[in-house]
Parts: sequence; C-alpha cells; structure tokens
Amino acid sequence: MLCTIVLPRLASSFFVIAIVSGIISMSTSQYDPFKTITLFSNFHQHLVVLGDISYILYLIHWPLITYARFTSSQTVFTYFFGSMLFATSIFLARVGHNVIEKPLLRACTSFHNFIVILIFLYAFAFFVPLTLKPTPTPSVTDPKDVSNDKNLTLKFWETITKFDTPLILPPKWSKKNDIEVANKLRGELMGGIYKCQKQEKVKVKFWPYFIFYCEIAGTNPNATKTSMIIGNSFSMNTVAAISANPIFSKTYSIWTNDLNFPLNDSFEETLIENYIKPLKPDVLFIVQKYFQKYLFNTPIEKIPERKEFKYWNNVLQNIEKYTSAIILCKGQLAFPYDISQDFIRRKATNLPIASKIKIGPRSPVMEAWLTSLNCSKCHFFDYREAFCDGDFCQIMDFVTDLPLFRDKDHISPLGVRKLKPFLDRAVNEALGICTN
Repeated sequence: MLCTIVLPRLASSFFVIAIVSGIISMSTSQYDPFKTITLFSNFHQHLVVLGDISYILYLIHWPLITYARFTSSQTVFTYFFGSMLFATSIFLARVGHNVIEKPLLRACTSFHNFIVILIFLYAFAFFVPLTLKPTPTPSVTDPKDVSNDKNLTLKFWETITKFDTPLILPPKWSKKNDIEVANKLRGELMGGIYKCQKQEKVKVKFWPYFIFYCEIAGTNPNATKTSMIIGNSFSMNTVAAISANPIFSKTYSIWTNDLNFPLNDSFEETLIENYIKPLKPDVLFIVQKYFQKYLFNTPIEKIPERKEFKYWNNVLQNIEKYTSAIILCKGQLAFPYDISQDFIRRKATNLPIASKIKIGPRSPVMEAWLTSLNCSKCHFFDYREAFCDGDFCQIMDFVTDLPLFRDKDHISPLGVRKLKPFLDRAVNEALGICTN
C-alpha cells in the first residue's frame, strides 16, 4: 500500500515543487525564457496562481501557491488564461504520471526500496534548497551606509511628514535607499507616522475585538478645535495628515481592525457613549474600507427601504448632536497586487515599474448610498480624486518614484502627503472656512 500510493504521490509533489519553484524564480528574473515561447509574458505567473486546478498540484502545493500569489505582479486572469492553465495542468499531470509515478511503482518492489527512496527524496528536499541563497535585503540601519554622518534613508524618512516642506531625494541617493524606504514603510503600522501622547487598548463586549485609542497633539499651540478619527485600519492612514492641520489642537484616533461603522451592535454604542459624546470633537472623520455587501449589490431604487440605510441615518443623526461636522470617505482604492512588495522585487532585479494601474470603476450603489444619507453635517473626501484620473490610479510618487501605497490598498506615508490637501479641503468646506 505504501509503495503504490504514498511514494508515487510524494514524488509527484516534489516534481510539482521543482516546476513551480523554477517558474517563480524565472518570474523575478530580468531575462525570462517564458517570454520567448509564449504570447503573453505574464502567462507563467498565472500558471503559478491557478496551478491547483489539476490533481497533480496537491498535498504540499499550497505554500508555493500562496507565496507566488503575493510575489507575482499579475494576479488578474481571463478565461483564456484559465483554459490554458487547465490544459497545461492536465499535461503536467500526465507527464508526472508517466515519468515519475510509473517508474517508481516498478522500482518500489519491496518495503526496503520504499524506505531508501523515501529517505533520498526527503534528503533532497531538505538539503538542496540550502545551496540556493536568496539576495539579502539591505538593512535600513546599516551603519556602513552613511552620507554626511547620517543615513540617507533615515534622513529622508524624517522629512516625509513635514508636510510644508517639498519632498526631494538627497544627493547620492541609490537603488539601495529606494529598497530601504519601501521596507520601512511596510514596517509602519498601516502606513501611518505619528506619535501618541496617550494611548490605550480597550477590551469591549464585542469580543474578540479591541478598540485602540490614541491622542495626538496638534502642531499649532494657538489652535482651538479638535478632531476625531474613527474606523478600521484604514483610518490610521489619515491620522498624521489630519493631526497636522493647524486648526486642530488635538486629534483623537479610535479604531479597530476588520470592523465597519456602523455595525448595528455594541461597536457604535461604545464609540458614541465612551468617546464621541464626552469628547465632542469639532470634526469627526469616519474613515474605513467598506466591506458590507449591501453597499455594492442593493438596487439603487431600493436603498431607502433597506433597514441598514435607516440605521445609518439614525446613528449619524445621533452623532450630529456632539460634533460640528462629519467627514466620510467615499471608499478605498484596491489594487490586484501588493504595491510596495512588487516595488522591492522589481527594484532588486532591475525590472520596469509601472507608475499607474487601471482599476475597476467606482460602485454606483455606494455612491448613491452615501449621497442619499439624511445627514445635514456630513461631508466627503474621495481617494479617487487624490490618486486617479478616471480608472487609472497613480501608485508611484512622480517626484521620488517611491510607492504611494503600503500594500494592496493602505496608502503609504508618501500617499498620506498626496491625500492631505484633499483632507484639508474637506475640513474647510465642512466648517465653512474660506481660503484663498
């Protein structure tokens, strides 16, 4: 039984690992042999993502597929690619059966042979990869990489949130510094750079979630107004920019991961009773990525009839009692791959980097939902207005050629700089402040 089932399947899995690993390696190479034999240069990347449609990619292929999914720069595929992948997988399955499984079945005539071959396969799997040394990523604090007694990367990093200072690259800037900055912005919590005067993690009754609370001091000692930002992780992207607005003496950031506001449960009750009502911010920002399906699939004419829509109105009208203005975001941008991760990979291998990406159109249902709310103090800001021209959205800063996004959808600190004028404009419009 062991010889006829376990060993052939294990060997087939090793065969698949070798094939897929080779494809992954070539996808990061400047010279890609697949480009010479296929009409589409990203065909092999789709092969990695969808290779599990055939029975040969089983057992231990998931780590490889997951790895490839997050290292490939092309993860959107068509029906053509799907059919090609299906045919290719069937071919690989047939080859694996004829070339690997059948010979092993003939060779594995005894338990002794099975053990010997099994040990050989495991030894090959564990020891051969040790000879493949990946290219190390430069450390952001490498003491040898200094210029004028200061690390260029850290010196540049300190200027990112100085919003009144034009952002330019220092002299002697190199590819290594580009990679260091990209690594560092990935390490920042959801792309935000700010310092909390007071912070706490509050356990609430909608366990297992926690509310994270942070107070940030303003930049103007003569400011008299306060702001509050609530939402999920995407609200953290805006904290540095909003707290830098000179009209705010203090900014409160209150967020929790993976939840939407409102939820029709204790989440908004906790936020209103424990934070919004006692603190009474002059401006309340609600910044989040909208996960609710009804914001995308409700017929527009049916929106006023939805119980969720009525609940939104009730919650917002309650909040209006404790603030002068409410500013909501009109959704977030989402890209088919991790922007900064792909930037690092392409920089390291001298591959071209796109500065814009085409994404899908905005949801007309969400647009109608938000603009139909019965909320006299509600105003909006739009990520598309800041980053996009139609369906083409900017992902690289045109001045520094560095990523504007931390991952697939959270903006980076450089993206915060680009978004800040639109946040300031929303505040001025909400409070009726006239500017030249």
